Amino acid sequence: MILAERLTGTVVSVCDLAETSCTSCGVAAATGAGQWAELVCASGAVGSIVKIITPNSHFQTCEVEVFGESATSSKQIY
Repeated sequence: MILAERLTGTVVSVCDLAETSCTSCGVAAATGAGQWAELVCASGAVGSIVKIITPNSHFQTCEVEVFGESATSSKQIY
């Protein structure tokens, strides 16, 4: 497998603390070497855990950024 293809098919979800309720934010499409994938959750996705699940045997990342708003107040970035 080419290293640039390792993100292909990776599923990102946002879940509650107990991980009993998760909302899928999407599946990463193919990326080239040195490129990044951006997935945007649907409006109303609520949770405090971000799950990144890859169908491949290896997962390597140099940076993951998660942005959101607090469910009790607005405009906070985590």
